[in-house]
Amino acid sequence: MRMARLATLLGTMTLVLAACGANVPTPTSVPLASTPTAGPASTATPTSVPATATPTAVPTSTPDPASVPTLTALATPTSGPTATAPAAPPTPATGTLATPTATPTPSVALVPTPTAPPVPATPATLTLSAVADATIWQGAGTTASGGGNHLYVGTNGRGQPRRVLIRFDLTGVPTGSVVTSANVNVTANKSGSAPPTFALHPLTADWGEGSSNSGGNGTGGKGASATINDATWTQRFTGGASWANEGGDFAATASATTTGLGWDSTTSLNSDVQAWVNNPSANHGWIIIETPGVNRAVRRLDSRESSQGPSLTVTFTSN
Repeated sequence: MRMARLATLLGTMTLVLAACGANVPTPTSVPLASTPTAGPASTATPTSVPATATPTAVPTSTPDPASVPTLTALATPTSGPTATAPAAPPTPATGTLATPTATPTPSVALVPTPTAPPVPATPATLTLSAVADATIWQGAGTTASGGGNHLYVGTNGRGQPRRVLIRFDLTGVPTGSVVTSANVNVTANKSGSAPPTFALHPLTADWGEGSSNSGGNGTGGKGASATINDATWTQRFTGGASWANEGGDFAATASATTTGLGWDSTTSLNSDVQAWVNNPSANHGWIIIETPGVNRAVRRLDSRESSQGPSLTVTFTSN
């Protein structure tokens, strides 16, 4: 009987230990002590009693003390809750990346810088003295007066005309200037009896002024022998080139006419001066002709060698 109780107690302890999680080997059988034939029965005292572990959990089922169940080890969880890994960032698609379209820069309207209005050109006026003058006599190809104090223009009593050549240096007028006025003046110191008309024609060929001097009163009107470079009725330069037309090469149309001794500004006179400002090499000056050729209409004029020679007053504007 005692042995049966001991076995029961051991089974109960085994179940308790198993419920506490201890790994207790399953006993296959409990040996029974043989019944002594003689003598008093001795009571086996267990040498030790296993310590009772403090259970941490209460088993969900109560074992049946009438049988010894087979101990089953508690299943160890193989894994805890499955952790959800963060989603990997999407892999960009392969291929040629589209070139981003540049954002157009808004245009800024430029405000034009106001410019100062042009300053009106200020008119300027120059009064120029002749740089060359001479008298030529009809029918006298060797007669001149380039260096004397007087000039002769008009027709004498025998119907022989005299003509005057004059030229002015226009380099004082700036290139590009616009000529707005031109006036030519001469001074007479002796006049004939007939009222003449004098015309200015632009010369179309160059000519010279020598040193000849026709003299003074009484004899000056007859002229003097031409010297080198003197212009005569037949030659532009004595000893050199001749006129294409005797009496001078000039434009057929007069630029201005007068019955006095001054030529006021005209469109043609202005054009003559403008052309010479623009092209100095074309500046050959003017020839003074008495027309229509009235006898005894000769005028004696002061030359540039005197104090009141021919003059040209030019008004112009320049930038």
